[in-house]
Amino acid sequence: MADSPSPVSQTNMMTTPTQTLPERLRLAADIIDKNLPWEWRWETEETWRPAGSTDWLATGCAGDERKFLRVKLTEWPTLPPGDSWHNPAGLTREQFGVEYRPLTVKERLDCDKKSRVRAEIAGYNLSGEWDSNVIGSHPNITYRLPLETPWLFPAEPKMVPLEAKDVPPGSVFRLIAKDRGFEWFTLSAVGNHGLRMTFKNGDYDWATAQKELEILRPGTIEWVRCEKPSTEA
Repeated sequence: MADSPSPVSQTNMMTTPTQTLPERLRLAADIIDKNLPWEWRWETEETWRPAGSTDWLATGCAGDERKFLRVKLTEWPTLPPGDSWHNPAGLTREQFGVEYRPLTVKERLDCDKKSRVRAEIAGYNLSGEWDSNVIGSHPNITYRLPLETPWLFPAEPKMVPLEAKDVPPGSVFRLIAKDRGFEWFTLSAVGNHGLRMTFKNGDYDWATAQKELEILRPGTIEWVRCEKPSTEA
């Protein structure tokens, strides 16, 4: 490992921010205590270099005023299908902090219903600081959560057609289409093939019923589509 920086322009040296000795020592201690991934660079360079041993971190890096340290940034988790990160402030990965991720758009929309996680959410304020214990529902505020936090909304279940066992006696049906022409109709038979209605040409296989029909079961008041969540993992 090289022990001297590459030559750089005087301008670059003057505009490079400083990292104080106490800051480096605190960061080095945190890296060692928590076994965090880390990297370093010369104060006058922009390229971050792979970490060395923790012994070198403690003895040859943390105390050297010419070197900068940082916790190596890890990737955010893969987004659920159809979702995106909610980051109206346009913060960088580093500004969120190595152990945090943004809320997603769906999580932000769903946050009012999930106030039980309020203590874990922090919002980025106008002073460039993170305010904790917020709900996380404002459309113009960037929020963050600990990386290990599960998604705050349930994944949409895969829906599959009904089966004969899902249609109790006394169930009635109606078309999903708005121009159905009549309000509801009854069955003459239920079988493995699907449904047979009491009107002419009223047969529906289960896949077609899922696309075109709603069911009202006995003792209920809500019409629901002719489908159910899949039990497959």
